[in-house]
Amino acid sequence: MMRELLEILEAENPSLRDSIPSWRLVEAGGTAAIAARLAPALAALSSEAALERLALAAMDRITRDRLPLSQRSLAHRPPGADAELRLSDAMDHHLVPLPEGGGALRWYGGVENLSATECAWLAQLAEGATPASLGEGALAFCQRLAALGLLEHY
Repeated sequence: MMRELLEILEAENPSLRDSIPSWRLVEAGGTAAIAARLAPALAALSSEAALERLALAAMDRITRDRLPLSQRSLAHRPPGADAELRLSDAMDHHLVPLPEGGGALRWYGGVENLSATECAWLAQLAEGATPASLGEGALAFCQRLAALGLLEHY
């Protein structure tokens, strides 16, 4: 994952790809010179943004590598307004806040961008709720997530 992160950072800042004169290690002050050349790359890797990217990449890799078995059957019926639903634990999903508001529901099947209202509904569905109790527009949202296997009846 660190290699993937470094590749992203190098694409954004090509100077991180500059070669390091390792043959100068034996010269006086060579270690300090090389450390000075590595400082920008190390600073880029230790930034808060880089750590957030690394954490997100780790979550995505876990989700991708642990393909879950959906509890949704092949003959899936969309839930009704009074269906008691909750988020499926088996789908290894995670919600990433977006800078413009709302969030990205990430799971092995892709990414669903959610509004702030939908994120609030998702939080209630984590505990269990009915589409009717969530409010107007929630039924279509729940039917969409249920079709993807992200919601289950309880």
